[in-house]
Amino acid sequence: MTIFISYFSKEYLLGGLSSIQSAITNNPGSRGLLVCIDQEGEQLLQELSLSANISIVPFKDLVISKSDYEYFLNSRTKFEALVSIKPTLLNEISKNFEEGEYFIYLDTDIHFFESIDEFLRKNSDSSFIVFQHMYMEEPKNYPYGKYNAGFVVLKKDRHSEEILKEWSRLCSDWCFLRSEHGRYADQGYLDSLVSNPSALGALSTSINLGMHYQLNKEKLKREKGKIMINNESLICFHFHGLRIGNRLISTGLNRYGFRFNNFHTYRIIYKPIILRMKSDARNIKRIKPNENYYLQPVGFENAKGGLRKMIGAAKSLIIKTFIFYF
Repeated sequence: MTIFISYFSKEYLLGGLSSIQSAITNNPGSRGLLVCIDQEGEQLLQELSLSANISIVPFKDLVISKSDYEYFLNSRTKFEALVSIKPTLLNEISKNFEEGEYFIYLDTDIHFFESIDEFLRKNSDSSFIVFQHMYMEEPKNYPYGKYNAGFVVLKKDRHSEEILKEWSRLCSDWCFLRSEHGRYADQGYLDSLVSNPSALGALSTSINLGMHYQLNKEKLKREKGKIMINNESLICFHFHGLRIGNRLISTGLNRYGFRFNNFHTYRIIYKPIILRMKSDARNIKRIKPNENYYLQPVGFENAKGGLRKMIGAAKSLIIKTFIFYF
């Protein structure tokens, strides 16, 4: 059985919930574990009518992770403290998993379109797998690390446990949202961790973990109900930058070289993601009609820096208007 895990603060609850549900839906026989570090968000998850194969793990039950989180808050921001505990939480939550069982960490901006089972079978010798960032042009250096910490595949064994312990030690020493001496938050450490013989630093194309960076250069189409990139099924997509507001939706595509002549490409991928998130948002609204903490500000607040950036932000918002009608 494959176990999908996501943890988050209440501000990212909507994304975490949608990510896990897309993973469970497209990976039959799997189960999902959700952890919200805020009591208010945890209570909301408990009140939602979630699938039987999705469980909420109370943050208070993860004694080591909670203690570390509270300690890190003394010198780090809430988000820095949150990412600092990732390897500790994964180690702690997997203590009772069966030997050889796969568990996969998902950030709150991953959406599944197909099953990951075939990839796991092909890479059964690896206990710790992370995936490279994909850029339209390969950079000369990687200020944020070469690998993405938002999607981590692990196999329950002593090798993954050793790697998680080392990652945890590194994050305990230093974990901040700035690039410094080859380090960046929890993510920069992956470059060294993949040197472990039991680890694998894989290309995102090996799993078809799609990202914005592909959309302007790869051949993408819908075929027999599947989304294809270069004639391979798209397994999942990293929709970093998507923001769901009260009235507006911003894809954030202006950050990645948005072009209007690729509009059909974006609609194929973003429509199912947005529909999933809007459905979850409506369910949340029924329980918390007067609370909008799961929504994020959308508009021109991130477009400081002149007319060019404002136009870019506007293009992202325009997608919201047309995405359901073409």
